Amino acid sequence: TTLAERFCEHSEYGMMMEETESVRQIFSSLYKVPDQIKGHYFKLKVIEIFLLLSVISTSNNEKRATYRKQQVDIVKAVNEYVSTQFMKRITIETLSEQFDVPTSTLKRCFKGVYGTTIHQYLKECRINAAKRLLHETDQSILEIANAVGYENGSKFTSAFKEATGVTPSAYRKV
Repeated sequence: TTLAERFCEHSEYGMMMEETESVRQIFSSLYKVPDQIKGHYFKLKVIEIFLLLSVISTSNNEKRATYRKQQVDIVKAVNEYVSTQFMKRITIETLSEQFDVPTSTLKRCFKGVYGTTIHQYLKECRINAAKRLLHETDQSILEIANAVGYENGSKFTSAFKEATGVTPSAYRKV
């Protein structure tokens, strides 16, 4: 059986799999290769990827999620939008309308592609931006909360502490 037959039952679908340590190792090392050996190194990595794919189970009792290219493209656009507009009030319903995709499909595909919910991703974007602002500016905690999309300072503090283990003021002191 060819790899395409094993992993892609229909031409418009592809297979996605969760990241594992072996997959992470294969791909992370691609970014640290000296220019003089890149060509040969990449050939070895392609062989390593084929070897990994040859031992992955594709039996019927192990269902893998499949998404059409159009769905993945929409989810990537949603990701880009959320990562740049996180300071705005964003709901699944508004994203669904804006990107013309049913809410259930949007939630399922986003989670399948990125391994997290849209809500959790939005929260991570806000917390990461808040961390930068806490270290790089003298803005008050409330100003930072508002700048990253929280209308309420106490909700921001709770979310920040849940994500980082410390309050914003304690994080700023570190």
